[in-house]
Amino acid sequence: MKIEVAIKYGDSPKQRGDLLEGLAKKLLEAQNYEVKTNVRNVGMELGLALPNGKINL
Repeated sequence: MKIEVAIKYGDSPKQRGDLLEGLAKKLLEAQNYEVKTNVRNVGMELGLALPNGKINL
């Protein structure tokens, strides 16, 4: 699968990262994954985390 994303000229790296994190979150949630955003741990930050894998429906 190949996905191309168009961004606005002049977007900052933060804006680009936020856009891609949002798209990844939506994609994973569509596959019934529980997604946590901006998870902080000692000395590092994760943009996305899947704490328990898939949600049982």
